[in-house]
Amino acid sequence: MVPLPENLKAYKSTPEFTEETIPSGLLANHSTKAGTWGLVQLTEGTVDLVVPEQGDRVITLTPERPGVIIPETVHYLKLKGPVRFSVTFLR
Repeated sequence: MVPLPENLKAYKSTPEFTEETIPSGLLANHSTKAGTWGLVQLTEGTVDLVVPEQGDRVITLTPERPGVIIPETVHYLKLKGPVRFSVTFLR
């Protein structure tokens, strides 16, 4: 997993999502804007972060292992049961 650059500042966070409230857009291919990083932080459960641009690379996220979203990188989330998580956007 790529580490977040040190000079980033958080500017927006999503509410906490569950398997019942996750927006459908997060389950389909999408990306952040140029210069915008994302940090997926789970408080419960397991989520796969899938990166099609990297040969469908799968990174399993847990409360102990957050996920870093690189700007403009196409990705989607794949839930693995009950979850609770939020996304923080940084630039």
